[in-house]
Amino acid sequence: MKNQLPYLLTEDVLKEDILQKKVDRQDIEKCTEGFLLMRLRGTQISIRPDGMTIHGWMVNIVSSGSVIVRLPLLLRIETDAEKKICHVAILNEFKGSQGILCSKKYLQRHLEQKLVGTDFAVSNPVIASEVECACLHVQEIFMGAISFHEQCVRKELIDAYESETCYFYGCDDDIVMLGRNKSSAFDEVNTKIVFPDAMNRMKFDKSFKLYLEEEQKMACSYGKDFEECTETAIRKNRAVQMEMLRSFVPVFRSFGKRIDCRGDYFFTCLYPKTLIGLLTEAIALKQYSSNYVYFQKCLLDLQRKDGKPKCIGAVDNIREAAEVFRMEMSDLEE
Repeated sequence: MKNQLPYLLTEDVLKEDILQKKVDRQDIEKCTEGFLLMRLRGTQISIRPDGMTIHGWMVNIVSSGSVIVRLPLLLRIETDAEKKICHVAILNEFKGSQGILCSKKYLQRHLEQKLVGTDFAVSNPVIASEVECACLHVQEIFMGAISFHEQCVRKELIDAYESETCYFYGCDDDIVMLGRNKSSAFDEVNTKIVFPDAMNRMKFDKSFKLYLEEEQKMACSYGKDFEECTETAIRKNRAVQMEMLRSFVPVFRSFGKRIDCRGDYFFTCLYPKTLIGLLTEAIALKQYSSNYVYFQKCLLDLQRKDGKPKCIGAVDNIREAAEVFRMEMSDLEE
């Protein structure tokens, strides 16, 4: 793919039915040789005197051997004039990375029970909690939508969108990420991050936990021709995710300056926690290129903490699903 930019799901505010068709589309534009994964995400907001309508989407596309797996999610969120959530709905045929436990029926019921009547705000304890959201992708959509709304208010926009595509591919032993962001609120920003010789430096052990064989260099470039470049490294350390976090924060801050955001904002795959997850997935897909089950096992290290699940797809069994997330057997029925 070299420096060819990935396509965006949208470059404008769309009507709901058109947006839904784009999210659910089954045809996938031609991927380059070495394609590992792609995430298309975004938000569109319509602000009215009596409230807001927000659409947030995330489409994850991964390559496992000769199979392309597509996992789409589209939410509609309605608020009143006081920014209280009055409606939330999963609009599309939602598919999660862990199969049947990522139940649309369960998530719809859970979100309605937990969120209707609460604040559309990062401080909302349900939105702020991975476990209370029950789905990491749902939480990311909400957090992104809330912080994008803040930017819209600051820039006095009443109908606005932000659209992003993050594309990972392997080139020999290198891992490369190309990012493209476009919005009503800021000029287009293109990003390229190269992790040279990554497949000889970052690996999964027999327990499917990521570790570093040695220091991992990374080069981050911006601009139309990626002419602005900075270099850093992920140091070898047992706390791999903490070292990745340390290295990714400067990338996040630099991107924030380009879109006129300060502090924490969440409507980008360059948010350090999100980028850690995507890079981990890319390495897993490269290392286990023809074994989707092993790839799913690698994800569990991101989806569980201290032996407990952070999202419904990461439970060990239906009893744990009931205890932690209050899932019912009927939630698994069509």
